[in-house]
Amino acid sequence: MASGAGSALRRAGALVAAALFAGVFGWLRDGPGWIPQGYMLPGALLGVPLATLGLGVSYSPLLLSTGLLIGARAAGAMLLGSLIAWLVIAPVLLGHGVVADADKARDWLIWPGAALMLASSLTSLALEWPQIQRGLRDLKKVRTGGSSFPVLALLCVLAIVLVARFAFQLGTVTTLLALALALVLSVVCARSAGETDVAPVGAMGGVGQLALGGSGNVASLSAGSIVSGAATHTAQTLWAFKTGDRLKASVRAQMIGAFVGVAVGALVVVPTYAVLVRVYGIGTEKMPAAGVMSWKATADAVQGGLAALPPHAATAALIALVLGVVCTLLSHFGHGRFVISPVALGIGFLTPASLGATVFLGGLLLILLQRRWPTWSEEHVSSMAGGAIAGESLFAVILAALIASGVIS
Repeated sequence: MASGAGSALRRAGALVAAALFAGVFGWLRDGPGWIPQGYMLPGALLGVPLATLGLGVSYSPLLLSTGLLIGARAAGAMLLGSLIAWLVIAPVLLGHGVVADADKARDWLIWPGAALMLASSLTSLALEWPQIQRGLRDLKKVRTGGSSFPVLALLCVLAIVLVARFAFQLGTVTTLLALALALVLSVVCARSAGETDVAPVGAMGGVGQLALGGSGNVASLSAGSIVSGAATHTAQTLWAFKTGDRLKASVRAQMIGAFVGVAVGALVVVPTYAVLVRVYGIGTEKMPAAGVMSWKATADAVQGGLAALPPHAATAALIALVLGVVCTLLSHFGHGRFVISPVALGIGFLTPASLGATVFLGGLLLILLQRRWPTWSEEHVSSMAGGAIAGESLFAVILAALIASGVIS
């Protein structure tokens, strides 16, 4: 959008128009209910209604736009995961009495889905061992750059320790260990982002969970979040610096903006999260939160071991773990065109099938637009998709706030 005035205005217009459309669409669907939530397939499979399994299509500009952004290949892998989970595995589980209902089936499917995602992340991290080594060597070159740096760092550490203790009941030692691990893995992530433009933040969080999760689920999730959050901010800051360098932006201004963003973000995100959880829940059909459920499954496994898993879920998780490793290795060694993404496949396990179907339709729509109107789609598709995602997301937050405050029921 910074490349030229005319192009920027057209893209901005497409973004705003898509955001307004998605917001109005979301209101008509979730407010007065004039638009249905989606279309569920009629009939049954092994005595289980297809609607109960969530087999259908969700009416959502956000999901359709997600398919536009990730493309048909990743969307197809996600849909394949949904179909394997809800068209094959879930009916068998319900038909043989392994689980009692669809909600229990969703809890069961978390384990193979999370195993696929975790295996892919950790295998990718292991394959980047040269970057890891160079990243660890970078720690030796770190300089404080000023006398005020140690004081600022100490204040930040103290603030994190206090928040961890009083908000999450996380022990001081565990928090300090998580911060130390975050320092090392963030440097590794920075090296990877610089050399490959890929930041393995999910894998970093998984390492934090596995390393410090023995003290309980809260410790596992908190430690993983500290590591993943630090790695994410590191990579995003480096990418911002790269963009700023090309646009001749002030590094000082960027850093001030980053600190302001941290403060404003904390003030906005925490109450917003509380409202969303109160109204929609986490891991529900309204808010599937695939990444969250994967992290929770990892925390449960670290804390309780395989014995804590539902019947036969351990076997499914081990099979998925092997499949995730094999697919990641094949993709790494030059066979990526013929290999399904384990992460996209795992997300399909963790979300309702209707979501995967809508995302896949978005991927197919992208192919159609690129073939029919290649120039137009190159200029407008990403802006429209981003606007639709933002519009429906913002509306969902506003609606949740209105419901939570009692303005509407």
